[in-house]
Amino acid sequence: SAMLVHGDLGPHRIDGDGLVDPTAEARFPHELWVSVEVTLANGGTIASPSMRASGDAEEPLSPAELDVKWSELVPAALGDERAQQLRSLVDEVADLDDIGPLLEAVYRPV
Repeated sequence: SAMLVHGDLGPHRIDGDGLVDPTAEARFPHELWVSVEVTLANGGTIASPSMRASGDAEEPLSPAELDVKWSELVPAALGDERAQQLRSLVDEVADLDDIGPLLEAVYRPV
């Protein structure tokens, strides 16, 4: 619904009381579930059933989907330079002898 109304689905679009589903909330963080109810201009509503969202352990995102999600969310939150630095560290985490630089990049205030 946020995508339909606003044209994007950033973190600022998916918070607030109107976006809390008690069933999904009870399952979080072990499972990610979603449902959507849209109120039409004529007052009618369209609702989806609750379903498992992609991105949890049972429905992981593909590497391409992760790249898109990263590109849409992280630079907007951290800035391009810091996002690129963090992305490089994340991509190389298996080869790091010391994760200190990664932790510093993650926990540095914005």
